[in-house]
Amino acid sequence: MFNNKKILFCILVSILLYSNIFCDPPDPVTDLRVTNVRFKQVTLTWTIPNSTEPVIRYQIRTSTYRVLSTETDWDNNSSETFYPYRIFIDTSPLQGETTSFTTTGLTNGISYFFAIKSSTDGLSWSSIDNNQNRPYAQPLNSSPQQFSPIWPVAYVVVTSQTVIPFDWDDAQDDDLLYGDTIKYELYYSTVAESLYSDPPTLQGGKVEFVGNITTSYAVISANNFLDNTTYYWRVKATDSEGKYSWSYFNLFGKEARFVVNNIYQPPSSPNLLTPVCSTTTTPVFFDWTDATDPDPQDKIIYSLYISSQSKNYGFETQVSLINWSSYTLSSVFGSSWIENTTYWWYVVAVDTFGLKSFSTTSWFVINDNEEPPTQNLLLSPGTTIYHQFDLNNTNHVLFTLYPTFYWTASFDPDPSSSIYYQLFISSYSDKPDELNSVFYTTQRVYSTFYY
Repeated sequence: MFNNKKILFCILVSILLYSNIFCDPPDPVTDLRVTNVRFKQVTLTWTIPNSTEPVIRYQIRTSTYRVLSTETDWDNNSSETFYPYRIFIDTSPLQGETTSFTTTGLTNGISYFFAIKSSTDGLSWSSIDNNQNRPYAQPLNSSPQQFSPIWPVAYVVVTSQTVIPFDWDDAQDDDLLYGDTIKYELYYSTVAESLYSDPPTLQGGKVEFVGNITTSYAVISANNFLDNTTYYWRVKATDSEGKYSWSYFNLFGKEARFVVNNIYQPPSSPNLLTPVCSTTTTPVFFDWTDATDPDPQDKIIYSLYISSQSKNYGFETQVSLINWSSYTLSSVFGSSWIENTTYWWYVVAVDTFGLKSFSTTSWFVINDNEEPPTQNLLLSPGTTIYHQFDLNNTNHVLFTLYPTFYWTASFDPDPSSSIYYQLFISSYSDKPDELNSVFYTTQRVYSTFYY
């Protein structure tokens, strides 16, 4: 037993003598410094120290609560005994060269203090590095950058979809190269004020959202959206440590706004305004009310139909693709309007999807020239006013003081004109008027007799 201990002691003494005689430790590192700070990692750089033999190993110690600047610090103030607080690095660069090492797995927002020793054999170690500016760093987590919505934007109409797709640019984050991750949440509302501020308030109206999205694309069932309704939307990008950014709400005039139109509906029926059941002159001015369409951004055009035959048939398209709710026609059916003729007309409103609505049908009569009524004939007393009075002719003699006068009805070619009569009686002129008559009616007579 004694011999075994003696042998072991001799071996240890030999090792120590060999280390002291043949393996002098390297000089301490003089320029240990932090050259890069990233997400959960710090890069240290230093120059290979002077040594009699090539440096083959380094030991880095790390503390989160104290600067490591003395041998006592080295021995007592390293935070833990495992990585990343004690790190051994095998290396083979040449003396005087610069080398570096990146420590990963750190915690963002925590300050780390570093020290280093080197060895040429892995047994004997140099003194702690002696840079007066003791190296330390605090890994940082940067926020994702703001990003742009792609679709649907700029008040686009989303039509006939079972799902509505949303697309946006990937949120850029420098930390993604170093292990950070990003997830997205998509928010949408019918109230712009809920989403347009930076950051959005999410107040003022009902806001829906879809979370845990791992790509810059998402689809939502169209059943979640009301038809013919405008929606606003934004996306929130959140990294693994809770830092976030929002997509732009309005970038270069492309507002994150869209309108849903899953069900196509026809426009409302226009109402005819003029001419309606009346006379008119040429050229004929047609006017009707604007048709409205519940489908968003639908464009409505009109067609004008006219018939000279009947309310029920004979209609022909006179003009189409009318953008306004009025139109003036100088001619009809390829020729001039016909005086004193009745025409029937209606209007058809057509929307972007070809859906139609019809107005009612109305009539009008062309009356460019006012014409007198036709001449009437006197019937009684006497067959005519153009005769020589004859006392022997009983037709020329009235045997009453209260005669009744009869005449034929007149006709006026002007449409919708009413005819009335005025009776004149003269004792000395065959062309009685108000000046030479012994009697004339002062009120309008609408019948063909007077007594």
